[in-house]
Amino acid sequence: MPPRPAATEDPLSKQLKVKTGVVVRNLKDLSFARAEVDREKARLASFEATDPDKVKQQRKVIEEALMMIPEHISRIRKGSGELEQFLAENDAELNARTDAGEAVQVARQACADAAKELQ
Repeated sequence: MPPRPAATEDPLSKQLKVKTGVVVRNLKDLSFARAEVDREKARLASFEATDPDKVKQQRKVIEEALMMIPEHISRIRKGSGELEQFLAENDAELNARTDAGEAVQVARQACADAAKELQ
């Protein structure tokens, strides 16, 4: 297998993308976890009506799904805090660069989305 070409992206841009990606990914994971809980609750309701033997197991499934929500919230808190700190510490340098404008906007939007989700 041939070696991978070296990345030409500078470290500051790379860190910004990684930190933004962490927040965005965890926001998606939280949304998915909440949707999974809703889906499993609907299944529980149908089992209660049609198959009472599966109710106990389905409640366990819901409990497991609910346990993931605080984990995602914790990751969002940590990731958005690190991203906000990174943006604050590198604000002057990022604003001076013409190539970082869109990435900074995406990062700030991710922080805003995280703040809204954590309310």
